[in-house]
Amino acid sequence: MTRAGWDLIEAIGAGQTVLAWMERGPDELPPPHIWHHAERLEEFFAAVKQRREDQMRGLESVPQATEDDEGSVTNELAKGLRD
Repeated sequence: MTRAGWDLIEAIGAGQTVLAWMERGPDELPPPHIWHHAERLEEFFAAVKQRREDQMRGLESVPQATEDDEGSVTNELAKGLRD
């Protein structure tokens, strides 16, 4: 094949991009619903980059607060202090 249509070229490029993301690991794979949104992808990968830099400096991520049945927000790290 000497020439390919524009649609085929774009589809192959998108497929290669997604395969490259999948090589990064499951925690660095963007959710499928943002794959076609350049701004959201930039924000996602900026957060991934920041998380990597924090890990290299020895900082660990803090689990997000969760909402219990009564609707109040709790922090899993402080759970032992409450009980």
